[in-house]
Amino acid sequence: MRKLFFILLLICAFCTNGKSQLVPDSLFRQANAAYMAKDYAQALQLYGQLVQAGYVSAELYYNMGNACYRQEQLANALLWYERALRLDPSNADIRANIAFVNAQTVDQMEQMPEFFLQRWWKALSALFSSTGWAVVSIVCALLFFTVLAFFLLSSRVERRLRLLLAAILLLCVTVLSVVFACRQLPQNLPEEAIVTAYSVTVKSTPDASGTDLFTVHEGMKVRVTDRVGDWMEVLFPNGNKGWIRKNQAEMI
Repeated sequence: MRKLFFILLLICAFCTNGKSQLVPDSLFRQANAAYMAKDYAQALQLYGQLVQAGYVSAELYYNMGNACYRQEQLANALLWYERALRLDPSNADIRANIAFVNAQTVDQMEQMPEFFLQRWWKALSALFSSTGWAVVSIVCALLFFTVLAFFLLSSRVERRLRLLLAAILLLCVTVLSVVFACRQLPQNLPEEAIVTAYSVTVKSTPDASGTDLFTVHEGMKVRVTDRVGDWMEVLFPNGNKGWIRKNQAEMI
């Protein structure tokens, strides 16, 4: 049990480390003020300075997305919204903005249908970030040990049964939270990208002479499945695959 608790603490610390950094209030306030004054170019420049300095936060990325959208940079807006969503997957505002901007992109590609259990699993894991799930696992682990202690000290059969059921439930939630925390770690999330070039001809092979399959436009979200030189193979929402140049998309 001590080993399990130690592992949970390590996961929590690992999830927190490098996940987000406090953004300097002064520069962030200046950027927000410029945005409120509708000086979107200045706001975007100031937010960009924070990003280039290495600061990471869902709010910063979300504001970057808003500034890009006001500058009519739809692909970049989606890129920063998606990056913000990875840090704060339960944020309804970010999801709403992604849906809003997606509705304005050129390509409206149908999503490949998913098995309902897979959808539920993804939706459940997206309730919290890796740090959030790590905190849940720590709390549940503490409660589990507390309930277990009461179980061992109790002499009444009915009470012991209830405590045992509660302990089993807490243990299951703890294990599930650890799984979700690991799943939501940045290095365990799927490699995805946003097409940033206005128009991209998808190739059948990683070569300019390859067969043209179809054309997509900026704002399309794809999953990267392979890389060869300056090319990467991507999976599209409808299940189709093809090759595009690396400089035609930005990694989320």
